[in-house]
Amino acid sequence: MARLNNKNGFDGENAFSSRLLNDKERVLMRLLFDRSEHPDKEKTIHDLTENMDIDTENMNYMLMLSILGFQTNWQGFPAAAMPRLKGIHRYCQAHNVMGMPWLLAKIHTLQEAGIPVMLLKGLAMRCCYSRNIPRIMYDYDIAVPRGRFGEAMNLLRTDDTVYKNTTDWSDTIVGKCSGDNVELDVHQWIFKEMSDQDDAVWKRAHAVPFYDTEVLVLSPEDMFLHQLATHARNIIIREMAENRMKWLFDCRSIIENYPPDRQKLESYTREYGLDYVVRFMLSLLGNCFGDDPAIPVIRTQTQDREYEAWLKDLWRWSMEMEYLTENKTDWMRYPFRPRNLFHYFRRTYYEYRTEKHWHADKARTKNYPVYLARSHGVKDLRSLREYYNSRMAMREKYR
Repeated sequence: MARLNNKNGFDGENAFSSRLLNDKERVLMRLLFDRSEHPDKEKTIHDLTENMDIDTENMNYMLMLSILGFQTNWQGFPAAAMPRLKGIHRYCQAHNVMGMPWLLAKIHTLQEAGIPVMLLKGLAMRCCYSRNIPRIMYDYDIAVPRGRFGEAMNLLRTDDTVYKNTTDWSDTIVGKCSGDNVELDVHQWIFKEMSDQDDAVWKRAHAVPFYDTEVLVLSPEDMFLHQLATHARNIIIREMAENRMKWLFDCRSIIENYPPDRQKLESYTREYGLDYVVRFMLSLLGNCFGDDPAIPVIRTQTQDREYEAWLKDLWRWSMEMEYLTENKTDWMRYPFRPRNLFHYFRRTYYEYRTEKHWHADKARTKNYPVYLARSHGVKDLRSLREYYNSRMAMREKYR
């Protein structure tokens, strides 16, 4: 596992940036938003597709290439690759709308009861912020006001749905559309960092057309910050690394299509307690897209020394996640060993240290024992021990 080099200093932003994208992915991302004409553009596109194995390449990379192809009228693309790239584009377009009849029926059910519906994440991108651009989507995300969340879930849990799981901020149900599973995350909290304190987010939301109805989406400023906060966590814990291009593309698309107001961004960043996260993510965007004047410069209230210490804890958290994943030492899934438990507690400790600067809900990060218990959805450490024992008993029963 990689270690920090304290003697020569530690550049946390560059450490994360260096593993974010490879060189080809970074060049492709910049081309997607470069509207200028360059004499060597066709050669660059040729270099991106040369020696490409379509059968093993990251699907997000292939999809981004296809989007670039339609943007440039396929100039510079090898003829042999074009049919497959166009096919990927058509497939993703069709897959994005496959579950829409089922989703629209659920939205109508909520709206008939007078419950406002807001589209989040990929749905909001496709419906508004990056309209009709195909994307790789695994589920749909919507939000309803927290005060009506219980009522909404009672309406949505019908004979054509199966309950999947619940968290503090959302419940997940699964339905069927044309024989295929459709997964819907219904959120009662939009910003996890804010818990249930997001009434202002609803007041700032915009109404947009969505097929035969009208729904809400976050304001440009809230949408941009929501994407930054959501994807920061994924990047830190190395979750779904194949989707990094999509996350960066989404953030840059919001800037392209609905430029956020800088003063509002700064105000909301402070309101949500996201100063550290926003500064971190904007550094990654800058590294990806180079000297792009469109990327907003936001003045945060972070102190450099404290921010650098936070980056070190981020890196330690990330390294512990890597160790746990590579060595299969998740204490809730594998046999108990002291070494497993040691690394698990190290991971949650560094996570706790970083999230003290991440959550407006300070009760969540009051102290490490409270955080450790709440991260497992229990009240205290005694309950955590009971939770662990029950998990181990179930594991032994079905082993």
